[in-house]
This record gives sequence, structure tokens and C-alpha cells, in this order.
Amino acid sequence: DLDLSYNKSFYNELAKACDYFIPQSQKEMDLLFPNGDYKEFERVFNGCDFSDVYLTKSSIFTDTYQIKDYIICVGRLQPNKNQLFLAYALRETEISLVLIGREFYPDYLKLCQELGNSQIYYFEYLSSEM
Repeated sequence: DLDLSYNKSFYNELAKACDYFIPQSQKEMDLLFPNGDYKEFERVFNGCDFSDVYLTKSSIFTDTYQIKDYIICVGRLQPNKNQLFLAYALRETEISLVLIGREFYPDYLKLCQELGNSQIYYFEYLSSEM
């Protein structure tokens, strides 16, 4: 949960100054405007559009990198995304972890690789064909 209590007056002033909001969820708006006195907003969902993805037994990614049975995690590589726990959870399995995204904390990637199993693969970027 988002904790706004430590500087509530700052967030109240900030909210008053904005004409339009682009939250990721209704809950985020409820936290910013607990009395329900919303300003104009449109929810924008971060996610994937699977309409052009074809799920097959073989893929360009699998064929190119020879990685099978994997979990893919896409996003900035940083502690608050908690890829470390995912690496730790998979450490005693045969499942590979594929991390895709920019590194902001190089020591964090190293820690994920040390704590996880030997089947952690990192890519800063992959083309949409993958």
C-alpha cells in the first residue's frame, strides 16, 4: 500500500495543483482523494497486449537462446521490484529466470545471480519479435 501519511500536506497541495491525473488504478485515486472529490482522471494500465502474441511450443526466443522452462520478468532491475525474491524462490528448481530491463543497481543484479540458481539470464533489451 502507498503510505501518504508521512507528508500528507505535500500530496494534498500537489493534488490541488494538478488539472488531470493518470493513475494506474482506482485505489491510487482513492489514496490521493480519500473523500472521493476526484479531479478529472483516466486510468492507464501498465501491462501487455497479447493480441499479437502466438503461443507455440517453439519461439524465436527459445530457439535463439536455447532456454526452456523459464519465467520471464520484464521491468527495471531494482530492489523495489523484488527480482531478488523471485531468483531466491527459483533457486532449487530447474526453472530458469529471464530478467529483461535496465539495470539501475549493478550490485543488485549480481546479488540476484548469486542468490538464485545458475539459470538466471539477463537482457537489457529484447526486440518485440522475441
